[in-house]
Amino acid sequence: MSSDADKLWDDLAGKLRKKQGFCPLTPEEASAAYRDAPEEDVSEDFIREIVESATTRGEDGWTPDQKEEWDGEESFDEAHEGRYQIHRNEGEKTPESDQKEADLKRKMLSDEDTEED
Repeated sequence: MSSDADKLWDDLAGKLRKKQGFCPLTPEEASAAYRDAPEEDVSEDFIREIVESATTRGEDGWTPDQKEEWDGEESFDEAHEGRYQIHRNEGEKTPESDQKEADLKRKMLSDEDTEED
């Protein structure tokens, strides 16, 4: 249970945040601000520029860095074989997945050097 001082502080801090503009508008305030906003005259060319700017990469473009080439020795499925044992939603447990998860944990926590060169 909060003390009276905590309640007073929470009330005053909330009012200060609102006064400083750090709180989101209420739906009523947002509707009033939208209704009272001046209407802007926007040309078709300006709208086209905005859409083009938002949907293209720009003049110089962007390409991701590819530091390593894929050597093709491993298929996509083989590379991600163990991901379902570690990343799964609660409730999808099966004896097989629990065993695989336990094996992976044991392998991660072991002191043996299992990397192959």
